[in-house]
Amino acid sequence: MGSTGDEEHMSHSGHSEIERELAELAGLAGLAKSAGPMGLAGRPESAGLAGQADVGSPAVRPTSSPASSPASSPEEVARAILRRRVERRRDLTLVRLAGPYYLVIACDSDGGIGPKPHDTVKVPGYLVGRFAARVPLMEMLASGARPLVLADALSVELEPTGKEIIEGVRFEAGLAGIEGEGAVTGSTEDNVPTVATGIGVTAIGLAEEHQLRAGTAAPDDIIAAVGVPKSAPQDAIMVDDPEIADVPTVMKLAEMAMVHDILPVGSKGIGYEAHQMAASAGLGVVLTADPGLNTRKSAGPATCVLVSVAAAAGKDGDSARQARHALDEIRRAVGKPVALVGRLTPDGGDPARPH
Repeated sequence: MGSTGDEEHMSHSGHSEIERELAELAGLAGLAKSAGPMGLAGRPESAGLAGQADVGSPAVRPTSSPASSPASSPEEVARAILRRRVERRRDLTLVRLAGPYYLVIACDSDGGIGPKPHDTVKVPGYLVGRFAARVPLMEMLASGARPLVLADALSVELEPTGKEIIEGVRFEAGLAGIEGEGAVTGSTEDNVPTVATGIGVTAIGLAEEHQLRAGTAAPDDIIAAVGVPKSAPQDAIMVDDPEIADVPTVMKLAEMAMVHDILPVGSKGIGYEAHQMAASAGLGVVLTADPGLNTRKSAGPATCVLVSVAAAAGKDGDSARQARHALDEIRRAVGKPVALVGRLTPDGGDPARPH
């Protein structure tokens, strides 16, 4: 069946818009080159562009090219482009490419945890790699993006510690579906002897705008914690602990139609992240008085995640029964402990506090 004239026009317009935006990005690369030996990033006035967008706010799509103003310098044009294209959503950095497509960037770091003499927490390098990679990958998958590349920056020598850590990083990358030569990359410190372990991991992924989950929680959703918050050195954390969330847990949660937003819990605890989830959706939150979990305890390497779940009351108005049913369904799907920690309300959220 042939397309109508209107459909052809819409398709052509869509392609034209994407082509124009790609041309703008190509122009940005040229502007950066023309800015001098240090590039645009080396200029003080261009610093901090990613933090200028409001948390949870949608990216502003350009209506006209900043280059159309003859009075604009290359630096001014580039800064205008970056302001429109780079934003922060919770712990993620989003870069709008063209049309509905975004690069999504997540990162995490660990220090003083490993097999080195001066490490505070003594664990094998393989375990360090597993957990260091797990956090940004869980954040990426929770956002709705597909991870494409994982980069590890190791402050240790390649032999033997680095190889052990890289083995763990690659294992987690495989769980998240990262494939292909060069999809896992990084560097090691082989010039200066190190006595403590340090690692940073960055995940880069791709998503269409409609796939992004941050801020998608709805009024009257319940907030459930999947997994138990645990953190070193208070807790001994093992990769196969059946009580903690992991990459497959997030992947299963993302497939459940009842689940709206997903948010891994970090060092500030369940209570803090529940307020972040609510604020990113412009909602309020009422926390459960006794959820059976310590809502202030650090969850370390994302040992638990929060989910907002559609659990509206049925015709009989029994919201508690609906919530129990939703929690049971999640528990069966992921095989992890699940606890009710709050409910979202439509009366506006707390302002998002700085990370």
